[in-house]
Amino acid sequence: MRKTNKVLSLTVAGLMAFSTSAVTAFSVSAAEDVTDTKIYFEVPTEIWADALVKTDVSALKVYAHTYAVAGDPDYKETSWQTKGEVCKYVSGNIYSYDIDAKYKRTLKDGADYVAIFSIVGDKGYQTCNVTMGKSCYGDTIVVTGETYENSQDSQKKDYRSVWKSKANAAVYGPKLEITSTGRVVGESIPTSITAEEMVAQFLHDYGVKNASILTPEKVQETCANEFIKAAPKDVYDLYVSKYADELADPEAYPNTASAEKIAEYLGVTPEAESTYVVAGSEELCGVLWKGSPAEAPENVMTKNADGTYTKVFSGVAPAEKLQIKVVENTADGEQNWIGDATGNNITFDVTDTCDVTVTYNPSTSEITVTGDAVKLVTDIVITSMHAVGNGDPDDESWLNGAAWDETANEMEQVADKVYEITYHNVTAFDNYQVKFAANGTWADSWGGAEEKFTPESGVAFDAVYNGENLTVNVPYELADVTLRIDLSNFNYATKAGAVATVTVTDAVPKTYIGDVNGDGKIDANDVTTLQMYIAKYADVTVNEAVADVDGNGKINVLDVTAIQKYVAGGFDGTGNAGKVLENIA
Repeated sequence: MRKTNKVLSLTVAGLMAFSTSAVTAFSVSAAEDVTDTKIYFEVPTEIWADALVKTDVSALKVYAHTYAVAGDPDYKETSWQTKGEVCKYVSGNIYSYDIDAKYKRTLKDGADYVAIFSIVGDKGYQTCNVTMGKSCYGDTIVVTGETYENSQDSQKKDYRSVWKSKANAAVYGPKLEITSTGRVVGESIPTSITAEEMVAQFLHDYGVKNASILTPEKVQETCANEFIKAAPKDVYDLYVSKYADELADPEAYPNTASAEKIAEYLGVTPEAESTYVVAGSEELCGVLWKGSPAEAPENVMTKNADGTYTKVFSGVAPAEKLQIKVVENTADGEQNWIGDATGNNITFDVTDTCDVTVTYNPSTSEITVTGDAVKLVTDIVITSMHAVGNGDPDDESWLNGAAWDETANEMEQVADKVYEITYHNVTAFDNYQVKFAANGTWADSWGGAEEKFTPESGVAFDAVYNGENLTVNVPYELADVTLRIDLSNFNYATKAGAVATVTVTDAVPKTYIGDVNGDGKIDANDVTTLQMYIAKYADVTVNEAVADVDGNGKINVLDVTAIQKYVAGGFDGTGNAGKVLENIA
């Protein structure tokens, strides 16, 4: 609960100076007597002296009228000055009223109430509306001397009154109210309401009914009142949120001032609101992933009084892995696609025909999906994994020619939750595209962290759930391409933990000068083989084209030295060692 808005300059000590009774001040502390369910009133014998001309203070008929402001709908409010509101004389000029005993009521924690003490007479003496809470049990209301215009009847005056306890006086006091003409009376806003709510309520009640006398200057003056201090923009935002349903149907609510009129009263320029659209699976939305109001007007969400947005899909048929996002369409034409806490699609099953309600809260960015047969997907069961990308029917070396077909190219499960597939003799190209899709659908897929992400061949990388397409570069004339995804550490809640590898190897064997033994490497073994060949070991033969490392047409110790320098690295005089034989003229 917020603390009451009160002017601090009016100290309790100063207020008590108005008490003119010669009788010793009476006050019972609720902390001292927790069983006391009474409130007390100190009759201002000098201020209300006219009422005592013909009677003694002890013979007055004093009434206590109490009612609930908020938080206690069961609190019974009685008629004015009924028998049950009659107070009991205590002593001196003190009267008591037992709230619990009279009508079997009791004050509740966290609720707001009001108390008014009055006496019968020509002058119509009564206190102002004094706010009250449970802590006021046992405390005393005293009259200070000032008067207020009665908020309900401008012909009447109420006497400003406060609680004697400093602790209660700091929280509760003369109830602040805005009259039908915009005047502010009182000074204490109930703890259960904000200043902005009070002004919004006033504008709702009188923005149309009293339009002939309300002006922007008067409304803005009300907002700036020393006891209110409500920001006009905050009042506007609250008004359009709280009364959204009424604003949406002006014919049914002709006495609810339009948002434009409220903005005029408050002197604010309202920001153009965003429009929210549910986009997702065609089985739910009727169109596939269309997020603008123009493309999917039937999926525009309705704003609720609490500021949330809702879209109800009626009679949705049973389906698995339905997916949605909420798309914010801003006034300047931008789009913001909103998903779960990880930014991904909301996925759910509908197990039986039912209505599906999607709710979005802009203040928390939270999306909820509800319905009698709606079951949110909280984990993934993989029955198959597929490589999906830009296959070309005219070149079946990549993805067997299948173009973005999530049901084709099923990968082999090579270990628990590890899947792999290899394509042979893939032709050279620098823009092959691919993603990994589970179970032959797009409901669960993995890709790269950014657009045009090209993984390094043979190096594992984090595969991003519903990420961007992976780019595979084949620099060789023909290549073998192996795709691998490892989901053994994947966490569905965080959508993290998947690891993938793309390995591209040359599919055409190359002959390198210096690879004397033909094992595909140039190392010390080639040095030994060439030495044995030069020494004419009977069982040693070599390809003389790769053995003539220095290219002088002869095979001798100079070629051995060139290979040794190549293997050691950092030396000149390595001849053609390491070069592809076919590239040597």
